[in-house]
Amino acid sequence: MKQIILDFSPLLVKCGLIENGFPAELIALPLSAKTQVGNIYTAKVMDVSKNRFAFVSIGEDKNGFLQLDDHRQYGLGNVSNNQRVLVQVIRDALSDKGPMLSSTLSFSGRLLVFTKSPNNDSHVNISNKITSTPMRETLKNFCKTHCPKDFGIIVRTEAANATLEQIKEELDHLHKEALSVIEKAKTAPMPTMLYGSDKIYARALYDLLDAGATQIITNDKYELAHIREIANAYANVTDVSFSRAIPDLGQHISRALRQKVWLKSGAYILIEETNTCTYIDVNTGKYDGKNDPITVASLINIEAAKEIASQIRLKNISGTIIVDFVGNFATTHDGLDELTNAFESALLKDPTPAKVVEWSTLNTVTLTRRYRRASLKSTLTSTCPTCFGTGSILSSTFFADRAYKEIIKIYSGDFCGKIRVDAHEDIVRVLEREPKIADLAQIKVAKDAKIGFYEISTK
Repeated sequence: MKQIILDFSPLLVKCGLIENGFPAELIALPLSAKTQVGNIYTAKVMDVSKNRFAFVSIGEDKNGFLQLDDHRQYGLGNVSNNQRVLVQVIRDALSDKGPMLSSTLSFSGRLLVFTKSPNNDSHVNISNKITSTPMRETLKNFCKTHCPKDFGIIVRTEAANATLEQIKEELDHLHKEALSVIEKAKTAPMPTMLYGSDKIYARALYDLLDAGATQIITNDKYELAHIREIANAYANVTDVSFSRAIPDLGQHISRALRQKVWLKSGAYILIEETNTCTYIDVNTGKYDGKNDPITVASLINIEAAKEIASQIRLKNISGTIIVDFVGNFATTHDGLDELTNAFESALLKDPTPAKVVEWSTLNTVTLTRRYRRASLKSTLTSTCPTCFGTGSILSSTFFADRAYKEIIKIYSGDFCGKIRVDAHEDIVRVLEREPKIADLAQIKVAKDAKIGFYEISTK
């Protein structure tokens, strides 16, 4: 059974998808933040630059960014200041940049995504995860027959498990919803939100329902009615209940933020997220297998491949991901096919598409995963002010040298008879170890309990 846990507190709403008693996806959302992705607005053009992009007001502090020469805007026509435009947010505001907008509108259901573009493009696309050729043809022909004029349809993976009657029912519902938004946009004040939700957890709930959850439990009775409304309308899930005794997602999130993940065999993987990519290293660790090196590498790699796919989903890592497996593929080519199948099969369990780009003979694999939301790490952690995210700090020797230079500089000015330096014991130990420094500065060390550091007195 797949279960969704919504854990509310005054500061965070924590969302978890629990599969067979273990978390498969974890999401943490600060209640002080908000998301607008998916919301549709009738908006006002504030400025146009070189007919390439427009700044558009959607009622927020920062104007949205509409890239006019993007393929999604074909058919929008010439845009001028104060013009009314119907836009959808496709990316939230980032630092000093406003939200990114698109004039192609999408209305998401459990089985279909209904689209409306400025050039009235009609199309039917089938999810790549539906691999059966007869099924793809059946769904494509059915949707082409029932697709309203000037609209497009994207058939989602879940449609493969639905009846044609269910697909038609959702198609009619989304079409009605789209027509209502388009009609309201003609007369609504600029700017006005016409479609979407102001609930921070709404988008996360949609994503977790897409994974096939059939039960939802929350500890917030005030949000219960709204959660029931979303679950029933979006995924026909009616088992939504309130409970004060829900699993503590905070503990699961704390574990998910760790870089090192141990495997049952005694091997482990290290996961390091950076701004440019994520690097994952597989290590043999405590594995005590007595097989030959090639067999050991194969066993560890297959176990690691399955865990890596789970961790990528759990931590919601996106973008470029580089995995460094154990061994050399050039010398273990017979086991490469088995590892490839195991890894790609594990990645297919993730609702967010991940694609293997390259298998290198130097035992590394490069893959990409579509961005859906910020990762757990970027949401809940901040850059260390000491190491600035490098994970390393300058040595005690370096800081001791700086302290010594400052002491000498002050004495050379001949305006001070005594100097006190508060320093960590590791720095003091370096200064004490060097006789030339100790004799020159006449260092005396005493523990200062008030500040928790050592005091260096010189005279």
